Amino acid sequence: MVGIIIVTHGGLGEALLETAILINGRRPERVTAVSMDGKTDPEGLRDTLSAAIKSVSGQGKAVILTDMYGGTPCNLSLSFIKKGWIEVISAVNLPILLKAIDARERLGFTELMNCLEACGKRNIFRAVGVLDGTAGAGCPLEVNPV
Repeated sequence: MVGIIIVTHGGLGEALLETAILINGRRPERVTAVSMDGKTDPEGLRDTLSAAIKSVSGQGKAVILTDMYGGTPCNLSLSFIKKGWIEVISAVNLPILLKAIDARERLGFTELMNCLEACGKRNIFRAVGVLDGTAGAGCPLEVNPV
């Protein structure tokens, strides 16, 4: 089973995990959250993250879900990437977490990573845009969005 580590600023990861527990009615196996606050030493966080990866994956595979690409939690997580074994998905949201918990035993690892990326993108909406048909207009400040 693919392990899941949610690495975020503040208590966001714990809140997402608690919400997933509320929705699913039980705590999922091999899922943990690691948080960073302004006082967290990056090296201490690296050690905590390494231990979290080992606790949820054993010798197996893991996905690290981070809050924001380019932020410290993500940047530290990138150093653990082993393609096909440990990967990072940034911009975690509740739909990604729920999909990861649900699909990790049914999909191969690469398929799961592709599924999670698509799930996150597919589940972001401007409600008024959906209702009035103007969704997806884009940001005029971003000439070349990433």
